[in-house]
Amino acid sequence: MILQLYETIIAKLQTEKVKKQLQEAGFLQPLIIDFYYGQPLNPEQFEITFPAVLIDYTIDWENEMFMLQAHVVSEYEAPSDSLTINRTPGTQYVELLNIVRYALTGLKSEALSNFTPTTEQKTTTDFFHYHILSFKATVLGGIPVPSGEEKYVKVDGVTGVITGGKLVERTKKTIPIIDVF
Repeated sequence: MILQLYETIIAKLQTEKVKKQLQEAGFLQPLIIDFYYGQPLNPEQFEITFPAVLIDYTIDWENEMFMLQAHVVSEYEAPSDSLTINRTPGTQYVELLNIVRYALTGLKSEALSNFTPTTEQKTTTDFFHYHILSFKATVLGGIPVPSGEEKYVKVDGVTGVITGGKLVERTKKTIPIIDVF
């Protein structure tokens, strides 16, 4: 589920449409997508290129809820205050947030419903100012099953096992009782 979602996010953020939007916003470097490992907190321990979207997540299995956090980081710290004559370079970052938020809204995978935005939070570290865009989706199908394992489910009143992505009806087996007395 996680790897499939990660590949879906990469594919979405690397479409020609998103690349063009980023270039029009003034971001000439490609958007880097990676898992979040605390890179903005400890940049000396990581090789990081900007702009970047660092993916983190939380899963609430009990409530079947998936929360995605996209840490959007850019090294560009141009002035955007009211006294600056040309604020455009300083406000490019806002457009980066808009592009990423729009691209991830509605994104889905086989195991997750459409993502909807929930919160947006500015975060400051000793090294960066960046935003965390949060999204939520419903987990479809419960806990992922490792390859080669069977998963019993109930669909429309039929209990079965998922094998090869298809529901195969589970049959009741009669176990003979052996009298040992």
